[in-house]
Order: sequence, then structure tokens, then C-alpha cells
Amino acid sequence: MLDLSSAKNQKERIDIISKHLESGMKKLFSSEHYKNYLQTLSKFHQYSANNCLLIYIQSEGKATLVNSYTGWKSLGRYPDRGQKGITIICPTPFHKEIDKEVKDKNGNPVLDADGNPQYTKETLSYMNFRTGTVFDISQTSGRDLELLQPKLLDREVENYDEIISALVKAANCEVSFEKIEGNAYGYYDAVNKKIVVEETLPQLAQIKTLAHEIGHERADELSILHNLTREENEILAESTAFVVSEAIGADTSEYSFEYIGAYSKNGISSLRPLLSDIQKCSNEIITSLNKELHIENDIQRSEVKHKSRTA
Repeated sequence: MLDLSSAKNQKERIDIISKHLESGMKKLFSSEHYKNYLQTLSKFHQYSANNCLLIYIQSEGKATLVNSYTGWKSLGRYPDRGQKGITIICPTPFHKEIDKEVKDKNGNPVLDADGNPQYTKETLSYMNFRTGTVFDISQTSGRDLELLQPKLLDREVENYDEIISALVKAANCEVSFEKIEGNAYGYYDAVNKKIVVEETLPQLAQIKTLAHEIGHERADELSILHNLTREENEILAESTAFVVSEAIGADTSEYSFEYIGAYSKNGISSLRPLLSDIQKCSNEIITSLNKELHIENDIQRSEVKHKSRTA
């Protein structure tokens, strides 16, 4: 856990966290570390990329479900005595109301009947940041809870139809299951905005493949928006596919990380700028899946309630 005792103010606390993030970044981009980070992201997809990394670093990849003290309290659980929390960065919106002079279309002050300038109220918004603390469920005791995002595929895909249907709805394009010539399991047709999955694949393989191709579809949208290179597009797509697959219990690491490694020739310079995009794509897809599969419980509702404290 981070030691912020030497910090004299909020700025110094943020500086310590930022340096910790930078150090963690340098260690992150070996295949095994990056895999573990993406597994953390699959559990905490609603958190920012930086906060996911902070959670991963401070818990050594062991955290499974985090919440603030107030969040756990609302669920009937409390941090155990002596437990040191995980430090994260919390965005804190700041609003200030000011009096603004009213001017006409020529930029001249508008005067009232007494010849005095007229004013109107205007609200200025700023974004500040502060440190916050969350605790992993393993650091707490209290009421038993149904854990978020159960491993849906551990039961031989008994709910295959529901998962496939949810994945199809999560895609922002047409999805079809067809016979594909050659050895490909599936592909995303960016020109016609269509995902095709090999119809003869076993159920688990179909789920993995569809999650993978949705990753490509989302990456394609960001490639246009951010002018990504082909290398960056492939890394974004495969990383997103891994996070989504991990969230529904499908381990694709056997080929995902060999694939990512082949494209990440520049190491940290290839991966670091993409972390926020990976988090954004993954969160959109997993949130859609949870909604379609009705995976919502007390913990999710608490996370929403306390979102401003743990963003």
C-alpha cells in the first residue's frame, strides 16, 4: 500500500501517486504483468485506467472487489482493524457562481434604467483531484454478499444462448454466424460494419471469438477518432477482447499475449497511450453485458452511489 505520510498537502499526495504510477508503468509491460493488469481491469472496468493500475500495483494483483469505507458500510461490511486501504485518485468537480457583466452584440455594457451595468449569474466548472481510499473485500468482514460478475463459463456454458445474445446486443454492428472459408474463427468487416463468426465452432470458442471481434469493432471506431496506427489498433482490439473474455470467464491468454507481444515492438511506448482507450472500450462492453444478463446486485448499486468518490 502507498505511504502518503510524508505529504504535506493534496498536491504532494497526488505527486507521490503519480510517481508511483510512472514506476508501475515501467514494470507493467512484460507479458505476464500486462496480463495481470488486464485481469484487474476486467474486475474494475468502471474505474479509470490509472486507478486500475494503482489498485493492481498496491494489491499486487490480488484485489477482486473494492469499495470505499462508506460503500462497504452501506453493504453491511466494514474494513478489518489494522487494514491499510488502497489509495486512488478521485475527480472532484468544483463549481463557482460569478456575476458576469451583460453586454450587447457589439460588446458594450448593457445598462439599467439608472445607468448602472447589468449583471447575470454564471456558473464556472472546474475539475480538481484528490486522493481517496478503497478497501478490497478480503480486507473487510460482515454480511455475506453475492459477488459481482460470476464466472459464467465455469458451468460448461449452460447459459450459452443468454451470453451469445448479450454479446450480439453489445456489438454496434450486425453479427452473423456463417461458414468461413479458410482457418479463421471470425472476422470484423470494417467496410460493411459486420462481424462474422464461424458457425461450426464449439460454444465456448464462439463466445471467445465474438468477444474478440467486438474488441476489433470498438477499436476500429477509436482508430478513426484517434488516428491510431495498425499496430495500435491490433493491440487495442486484442487487449479489449481479453478483458471482456476474462469478465465472462473465458481465458484467452494463451493466444492473446503472444499476439499482443508480436505487435508491441516498442514496449511501453506502444501500450501506455492505449490504456485509457482499453478501459473505455472494455467498460462499455462489460456494462452492456451486465445489463443484458441482469448481473446487478448490492455491490454494483453501491459502486454507482459512491462513483464520485472512486472514479
